[in-house]
Order: sequence, then structure tokens, then C-alpha cells
Amino acid sequence: MNYAANPYHFRQDSSFLYYFGIDRPGLVALVDLDAGESWLFGDDLSIEDIVWTGPQPSVAELAARSGIEHSAPLADLASFLEKARASSRKIHFLPPYRADTVLDLHRWLGLPLDEVLAHASTELIRAVVDQRAHKGPEEVAEMERALAITGEMHLAVMRAARPGMKEAQLTGVARGIAIA
Repeated sequence: MNYAANPYHFRQDSSFLYYFGIDRPGLVALVDLDAGESWLFGDDLSIEDIVWTGPQPSVAELAARSGIEHSAPLADLASFLEKARASSRKIHFLPPYRADTVLDLHRWLGLPLDEVLAHASTELIRAVVDQRAHKGPEEVAEMERALAITGEMHLAVMRAARPGMKEAQLTGVARGIAIA
């Protein structure tokens, strides 16, 4: 492909999106419960990125919009985590399901690759499941909106389908509705 972000359509991790509301790749959020602070680590877009995406909010702006107090370059994350580990603080994370996230956790936490999954926090998993199992009225409304869009997508694809069509053509019909 002609640009690093082009091989596949980016899909933000659902838990990241749920808790932080930011739909942009290359970001890591950290909540320090002991200090009562939250951090967003990531790099502002380069001029090459902006050529493809147009102007985008800075990491600091994204953090502020999400109620995250601090932001820093992604390169600072490893030393931030190392300080926490040196203080014998437990670092909680959800089980990674993407290979690149496993590699990142391996680098940031100094864990052997084959042990990263085993170090996922059961305590955090339980807390997330408990929180996400209870839906507020705004979440139910958003789910109903998503269901309506999904129904519209299915009907449009069924109406557009013809013998000999390529799946990519029908994917385009569905995707057009999803992003409209």
C-alpha cells in the first residue's frame, strides 16, 4: 500500500472507545488510580499523515476532550511504566487480542512474549465486565441507533445483490451507509 494506515480499515478497541471515546490509532490511555490521574500517550500527526487525513486534533486536545488530565508522546510510556514497576505497583491491562498489542506490552512491561496473556488482570476484567453489563439510557439509545443502521445496511445489501456481483461491491454499499 502507499501509506502505513491503508492496509486495513482501523477499528478502535471497543474498551478503549467505551472508556475514552477516542477513535484514532496509535494511542495508549493509562489510569493511575493511586495518583488519581489519567494519561493519554500518543504522537501528534506528522505532515505526511496530515496530507492523507487533513488537520486533526493534537493528542493534548484529544485528552482534554475526553477528560484525561495529562498527555505525553508515546515514547514516554515505557519509562512511565518502568517507574511504576520499580515502585512494585501492579500494572493492570485487559487481555490483548491483536498481535501488535501483545508485542507492545512485551516491550513496555518487559514480559516474555509467551507470558503476556497470562499477566492480563483478572481484577480489571471483572471490573470492566461489571461496568459494561449495566447500561444507562444513553447507552441503550446508542445501541438502538446502531441496530437501526445495521438493519438499513442489511436491507440495502439485499436489494443491491445481483448474480455475478463481487462481494466488494456489496461491502461498499454497506460501508457507505455505515459511514454516512
